Amino acid sequence: MKKTQLILVSMLLLTLSACKRENPFGTEEEKTTTQNIEAKNLISPAGFNFETEKELTVRVKVADATPNTKYGIKIYANLPSTGKIISTGQTNANGEYTNILRVPAALEFIYIEKINPDGSKNFEKVAANQFASALFKNGNTPPAYTIRKASGMDCGTGCTVTFNNPTSNIVINANETACITGVIGSNVSVTMGDNSKAKICATGTFKNFKPGVSSELYFLEASAIRINKFNPPVYYRTKNWSDSLVIDSSSGYRFNTAVFYNYGTCYIPSLNSAYNFYNHGKLTVEGTMDIAGYMYFYNYNYLRVKGNINLDVEGFLSNDCHIQVDGNLLQRSNFGNHGFAKILGTYSMYTTGPEFLPSTALYPGSLISTTNFSLSAGFISGVDGFIKVAANTSLTGGAMTSGTLCDVNGIETNTGGAYLVGANLSCSGYIATSACNPEGYGSSTVADADSDGILDAYDEYPNDATRAFNTHYPAANSVATIAFEDLWPTLGDYDFNDLAVNFNIQQVQDPNGQVIEYKVKVKVKAVGGSFENGLGFQLDELVPADISTVTGQSLVKNLISRNANNTEAGQNKAVIICFDSPEPVITRVGGSMFNTIKTNGMGTSDTMYINITFANPIAPAKLTIAKFNPFIFTKQRRGYEIHLPNFIPTTLANTSLFGTFADRSNISNGTYYKNANGLPWAMLIPEDFDYAKEKSPITSAYNFFDDWVLSGGSNYTNWFGNIGGNKNTDNIY
Repeated sequence: MKKTQLILVSMLLLTLSACKRENPFGTEEEKTTTQNIEAKNLISPAGFNFETEKELTVRVKVADATPNTKYGIKIYANLPSTGKIISTGQTNANGEYTNILRVPAALEFIYIEKINPDGSKNFEKVAANQFASALFKNGNTPPAYTIRKASGMDCGTGCTVTFNNPTSNIVINANETACITGVIGSNVSVTMGDNSKAKICATGTFKNFKPGVSSELYFLEASAIRINKFNPPVYYRTKNWSDSLVIDSSSGYRFNTAVFYNYGTCYIPSLNSAYNFYNHGKLTVEGTMDIAGYMYFYNYNYLRVKGNINLDVEGFLSNDCHIQVDGNLLQRSNFGNHGFAKILGTYSMYTTGPEFLPSTALYPGSLISTTNFSLSAGFISGVDGFIKVAANTSLTGGAMTSGTLCDVNGIETNTGGAYLVGANLSCSGYIATSACNPEGYGSSTVADADSDGILDAYDEYPNDATRAFNTHYPAANSVATIAFEDLWPTLGDYDFNDLAVNFNIQQVQDPNGQVIEYKVKVKVKAVGGSFENGLGFQLDELVPADISTVTGQSLVKNLISRNANNTEAGQNKAVIICFDSPEPVITRVGGSMFNTIKTNGMGTSDTMYINITFANPIAPAKLTIAKFNPFIFTKQRRGYEIHLPNFIPTTLANTSLFGTFADRSNISNGTYYKNANGLPWAMLIPEDFDYAKEKSPITSAYNFFDDWVLSGGSNYTNWFGNIGGNKNTDNIY
């Protein structure tokens, strides 16, 4: 807590605030501590609305476009292989595309993918500034491994000891955090104590490196390291962000997001899920990779193994991008293939006993391309996934129940033909080349199955002529969080957990790019107060007649009057109430509150699916996230609405409460739901937010929240992210 940055009110107010005060609008007392006095008396700059997002105008030009040809466009918040789609669409006949999006303020890059009529793809990494432009011109996408994510660490802070230009052996004591910088001498060895940490920003070669039990080893961006002899214990962790890391051989947990060369065997021992291996960069293993039982290896980018991959019983290999095995893939366990696996030797599924049978899941668009294929145990399943065999296929046991098996020479060994249960035995089908799959599969056919004018290659709904594209907030398979204080118009404890809700919005567009369906997923995370609050949202640019139907609500209190289309009655704008009480959608496990007190058990919550269809297609500009207006109404009092700062109330809000107690809303100048210091009662965070525990103000849970506020949102835009010492985990639920 940086108290010098907090502007406090007079000592009189401090004295008064130290006493408990009855909330004049309920029985819940205002919970006051020195820390929440500091939080509530932080002064926000004029005009700052606590926005954690920014508006981004995206422009795309296909410079070498074929005349009158339209191209598919997908915009991602991360690499396309992650599936974090923000928006889909297509260019016009001139090869141009424009869109306006709301993205996290801290987002540095977006990824724009162009899809050609034949289904082939390439993408560009583009800076997410006010304008993001991509020019596709006669070029291939750089290899996927060239895209990386920053570590968020350095060797100048957080070090209990620093070794600069070391020339003698280094000893890092137990529980120490050491930083190693400069140039490493010619004969330096490192020994780490248990539970110690080492951050390496140096260049050079270590003679020997011995981590301790439960130690953590970080190779940061500035480092270029070779380790001639690596002697790790079973339990340790390494994370790499270096473009030049070479280790002789090793075991244990890994996280790689840059370029890592493993000289020799890479053994991933049987430990637990905390020691799984995550590869987000380019990883090369000179020898054999052994994945032991109960261990998971996740490949999100590029993995090359020059020897064999041995996947042991109850181990797991998941591939989201590109794997190349120069030897054999010997599988006695589970393999989930979402991307491309190239095996120059034999892909073999087998077992040494009946205790565990291997299985392979072929996900849509995935391809295993192998010289030889042997299935003697286990089973293969999947829809629209492919196995391509260049030489010999041997089916002597197990089963392939779905997917497509293509052996260009025909199946050489098939004992009785019983092992192709429901699979497609042919070489038909098509997978376009991409950054993850440079080989592709089959030949393309330009198709438009539903005749809606959008080619199947980039139609999200190829068999539905009324639907074509999607826009997601914050991204597909991601959630944002709305967090509320519920004692408005008085102040609360500022922990923003009185009601915390995850949500995701999907807009379905027709072939003309107009929105025809609006889907909101809602899930309650926390109820940190005694009030029984309702949740709704207003679509600020729409009126009730714009809505055809609303489904998925939970209204049990006989409090809300609805129109025939299930929008709220008596409203000038389209208002949808998700629930009038959270109780039907949560399951408490005892103790006070719901998921805000650490010593209580963790309750569960159902996901609500609020689906809205429109009477007529709606222009996307009327449904941007800036015009999505969520709110709660407190303690079963419909007029006591709490909105995000400067978002307008609904028609049914009790505006006589504006300007009373701590509220300084002013209808005449467009100020809503702020106190005298400009602080809000609600915030929107564009990710799954780790809220504060009960009675811990947000300033005690997040170390840079106050810096962000005082800068008017210019600094520490990712104050809530899991990086760089942002969080005080003791004060977070």
